Amino acid sequence: MLQQALPGSREVTLQLLSKQFKLDKTPESVGERKTDTLTWTLYAFKVQGQPVDMALAEQGGKTYLALLASEQIDHQALYDQVFLPAVDAYTVTG
Repeated sequence: MLQQALPGSREVTLQLLSKQFKLDKTPESVGERKTDTLTWTLYAFKVQGQPVDMALAEQGGKTYLALLASEQIDHQALYDQVFLPAVDAYTVTG
């Protein structure tokens, strides 16, 4: 599980991560999740056959990232019990 704030737009962050993960194409959104402070765009893709879930939210010139890479066997439990609660709890300070 990774959580990070990055300078710049969501689109630039998405392009950067797509290159970093060596994806053939930029992932498409699989949904949206609204929290008290942010609206997240959700993505799901595979890296070397392993599921990766990613959420990006843009606010104030920064992009907020939550990312979970997991084994297929544990994916659904980790998505439900770790990833979504982490996205929901993410707070922006400063």
